[in-house]
Amino acid sequence: METKDIKCLCNQINPIRLAECEVAAYILVYKIDYPMARKIKLLPNQSHYDCVGCGKTKESSEFYVNRKRSNGLQAYCKKCCKQNNAEFRLKRPTYYWGDENTLGYLEKNYDRFLEIIKKSTAADKSNKIYAIPTPEGTYIGATSRHLHARKSDHKWSYLGYRKGLKKLRIPGLFDVLDKYPTDMVEVMINSTYILEEWDGDRKELMQKEREYILKFISEGKPVLNKMKTK
Repeated sequence: METKDIKCLCNQINPIRLAECEVAAYILVYKIDYPMARKIKLLPNQSHYDCVGCGKTKESSEFYVNRKRSNGLQAYCKKCCKQNNAEFRLKRPTYYWGDENTLGYLEKNYDRFLEIIKKSTAADKSNKIYAIPTPEGTYIGATSRHLHARKSDHKWSYLGYRKGLKKLRIPGLFDVLDKYPTDMVEVMINSTYILEEWDGDRKELMQKEREYILKFISEGKPVLNKMKTK
């Protein structure tokens, strides 16, 4: 690892090895250069920050990332950000999608945002075997997309299925979800977690999914993938 003959914010004696420095870890995470890291006002190991909105002191996990700020976090906590966004939409309802006379921000930049969405949701990411826990068993799935995109797929597919689009039905999983209210369904899908993640082709992904289903069954764990065990 590279060595820098600069005194670090964590007060290690120079020269320091970046691999052993907390500021270096900050640099690697937030992709900022070393001189900028020296200007950070808050120590990199600080775990709590004050929200400028509600004024409460909260853990760093309660703030969204903002790489342009010195501490790498938004000034407002997540709760305040959501509240500010909701208030903005109420005050300026035509800002994003416009009205019959004017184009909104998203309409003006539609092609750009469409490209960003396509890139984010494309099935060209690492392979993942994931599990959706329910009170009656676990649904095991496979994807090469981001996990949050796959969870969103399941939510929208289930809503479409409830509205009459039977082709969206996932056997086993939706049979169980039908027994619970919508808010509980969302909680279960949001509880999805990754069992394994790796780089590989789709054929390997499908084989690995089947292996996990059979593994759960052999361990006496109930699974909802009834059709895929045949």
